[in-house]
Amino acid sequence: MPPKALAYKRRANPTQILSLIYGALLTASVRSGLGKHRAAIDPSKVSDTLKLYTLAIPFGVIVLALSTLAIAIVLNGLIAPTKRHSCILFFPPILQIVLGTVGITMVFSQCKPTSTLWNSQLGAKCWDKSLILGYVYFMSVYVAFVDIFLAVVPLVAFWKLGFKPKTNIVLCLVVSAMIL
Repeated sequence: MPPKALAYKRRANPTQILSLIYGALLTASVRSGLGKHRAAIDPSKVSDTLKLYTLAIPFGVIVLALSTLAIAIVLNGLIAPTKRHSCILFFPPILQIVLGTVGITMVFSQCKPTSTLWNSQLGAKCWDKSLILGYVYFMSVYVAFVDIFLAVVPLVAFWKLGFKPKTNIVLCLVVSAMIL
């Protein structure tokens, strides 16, 4: 029997559970027709396809934001920064969570009633699509910025540790792989 310190019970964390829900909803929407031209989808399945995809959006946004925050937590532990550096490290991922929440709210409040998102026959009034698209583009750029930021921060810290250049390069490559 292994010592108690080595006995580790693996439990699913919230990000894994949300990822599974996101994947299941996306898979169901693809099987229902997502990715095909609307004319190629069975008309009786268009509404279900759009509904499943719309319901998947919040899970995808939350998973991405929580994963980014997890990377910041790991980096905070690795480079042991000052309180000021910790604040700088955590600000972009926390802002990503806030902006993602705004985006989710925008998606579900853009049409009244919300079911118009997957049933256009209701004829409800919706916001201009350019507003939502603009926000999606902004979020895409911001998420890319946060990924680059979280890849560059440890590079600077590792360079300052005084390791041999070869060791610094290997550490930088390993940590930079996070951006992928």
